[in-house]
Amino acid sequence: MGRSQMDAIHGDDDLVQSMFLRHVAPLAYQGDISTPETLSNLTKTIMYLNYKNTGQILSRAISGLDTAAWDVLGKKANKTVCDLVSARLDTTCREVVPVYCTNLTRNIATPDLIDLIVSLRKETGVSAFKYKIARTMGRNTDVYPGRTEEVIPLVRKEIDKLCGPGVKLMVDANGGYEQAGTAGAIAKLMQGYNYEWFEEPVPFWNYTETKKVKELGVVRIAAGENEYRADNLDLMIDSGIVDIVQPDFGYAGGFSQVLRVAQRAAMKGIKIDPHSPDRSMTEFFSAHLMAAVSNAGPFLEYGCVDRSTPGGVFEDPIVIRNGTISVPKAPGWGVQLTEKWLNQSSSIVYP
Repeated sequence: MGRSQMDAIHGDDDLVQSMFLRHVAPLAYQGDISTPETLSNLTKTIMYLNYKNTGQILSRAISGLDTAAWDVLGKKANKTVCDLVSARLDTTCREVVPVYCTNLTRNIATPDLIDLIVSLRKETGVSAFKYKIARTMGRNTDVYPGRTEEVIPLVRKEIDKLCGPGVKLMVDANGGYEQAGTAGAIAKLMQGYNYEWFEEPVPFWNYTETKKVKELGVVRIAAGENEYRADNLDLMIDSGIVDIVQPDFGYAGGFSQVLRVAQRAAMKGIKIDPHSPDRSMTEFFSAHLMAAVSNAGPFLEYGCVDRSTPGGVFEDPIVIRNGTISVPKAPGWGVQLTEKWLNQSSSIVYP
């Protein structure tokens, strides 16, 4: 049996389940998943035959099939997914991966944000943090006027004072700026305070404006978590729109697609850092990929303050130790669900 996930935090679970049962399972039933190549061919066939249903919901449904199949492939070979991928890429699966704490909300006061970073640094040993700026998809608005211009210099100065100069900082605008001119001013401000990257400066679909911000050359640009079309992910890479590509395992359609994106990005000298902001199975997928590929970003995204994933799901959850996480060593993803969680869950059998 393969353990998988069809996305954890984006809602619409009922739609994803319905899409899987109506449009994915009938085509996948008794399909060939004996190798990564046959699995890829199967999911591509499912996508082609669902050309009238394309979108994030379909991609998330396909991701459930794909990630389950990778777990099966690993278990059949008695290898971790990381080892399977490393053998194919001629790399060595790393045992540990450094992480950064993500999702430090825009809805707390700046002094509280600083205190949170300091406490997480002490508790986890993590040396990189990403916090939110602007208002999500806010069309050039902020939580309050001037917050972003206030927080970027203040957080850097205070963290350097309280933690020393070795802490890395990133920001995520969640598409908060409408055009490159506005986002570019923020990018230039970040340059003066040595920020690592600027994530989703404008709405994710606006690749023209995203590239304009990148071409300023003042801070690295990261994006890709909301993209579900393979051709647009390829466009981001081939056209040099980002420095760091961040596909989501659900939206992109599974581990196979994210691995494909990683390989394509490597050929262009672009780093990959998958979207993994919670403590669901997403962290397992990201750990295996980041430990295997040659162009992994400097830190794996980890939900240090995640409250969306309930406790008690995993027998051996991925946890931070000294600023890193260990790649699971059991075959497949290395995921074992607790009996308590399984007993209180419902099941659907197909066909």
